[in-house]
Amino acid sequence: HKLNKILKLEVKNAEVTGSNAEELSALLRFYQSYHDTVLEVQGHFERSVSDFESAEAVHALESHRRVMGETHNVLKNYQMFNDSIARIDKLSRVCSYAARLRSMQAGWDCFETFDASHFHGAVRELIADGAPLRAFDVQCLMERNSEGVQLAVEDAGNRFDLQESIDESLTVIRRLLVAGEEAALLKQIKSHAERISSLLNLVATGQQARDGAAALEQLDRANRALATWHQATSDYERVNALMDTPTIAKSLEPFAPKVQRARIALDKLRDATTGSTSICDFISDGMLVGQIDEAVANIRAIDEGIAAIVRGAHRRFPALLRYSDHELLEMIGSTDASNPTTCSVHLQQLFGQWKGLVPDHERSGVFLGVEGSS
Repeated sequence: HKLNKILKLEVKNAEVTGSNAEELSALLRFYQSYHDTVLEVQGHFERSVSDFESAEAVHALESHRRVMGETHNVLKNYQMFNDSIARIDKLSRVCSYAARLRSMQAGWDCFETFDASHFHGAVRELIADGAPLRAFDVQCLMERNSEGVQLAVEDAGNRFDLQESIDESLTVIRRLLVAGEEAALLKQIKSHAERISSLLNLVATGQQARDGAAALEQLDRANRALATWHQATSDYERVNALMDTPTIAKSLEPFAPKVQRARIALDKLRDATTGSTSICDFISDGMLVGQIDEAVANIRAIDEGIAAIVRGAHRRFPALLRYSDHELLEMIGSTDASNPTTCSVHLQQLFGQWKGLVPDHERSGVFLGVEGSS
């Protein structure tokens, strides 16, 4: 009923636009034929069960053993097919891989030659042969090319190639990494993760689904890790800009090693992910996350040190509040404690009473050239 409603609407739209009406009509005929087949076999099963106590029913159960075996597969596969119909709109948008049916009859060269009887027989043979009937690529059926819609033949049956999708995703990711386009990369990862998620919804449980779920989880970790990396890079550039001001660089000189380590971590990360190994391999090994964590930790330590300087100065000397953090750091960096004439009154007081400003763990190594500091 759901497919009927969807396809009738699509056929109506197709008639208005003059495109795809034949394909959609044929698809609708196929589904109706398949549905009739399911009801027919299901009817055998239900009648046999309802009359189970009669001798005739016992004989029927025996003679229809194979039919009931088929029924199990029919109902199971019918549910999978029905589930795929609920996602027909997703299929047409996100699935670019043809889910191919194995060839069960001659003359299946192109969609235009199909009719209900072909589908009817093929579905029965497909089920009897034990091959799973999964959702096929509706986009392929709806978008006719100049040669007609071709259904390729594969021994493996009609399965979505998740690995191909994953490999393509990683190729795009690595290309963007080489180009250094982090913002575009995050969008691409989200897009590919959503597409693989949609594909996973269309396959039955089993190794393929488990492999696909693992790949999706890996992409999700990449998404989070790269978002952090992007933020760490932005924070590093902010801190590095401070270091480009000579007087501020002097006041922040004790933090220079941390700035350098953050830069090294980010450089290592970029070098690693532009090599021959995919980004997901690094995430699996914990290497990528470790590099990001190292960069973030160093930048956080720098920010906390700057905050300690400013907080301590403001707490002890409220008059310094009129200066911005940037100005305060410049004044500290331009102050020579050995030559008080170059200091403002406030900064002379600040240096003279530095030990009482902030706790030791915040004060250590912050001011160069001041007694008691490293």
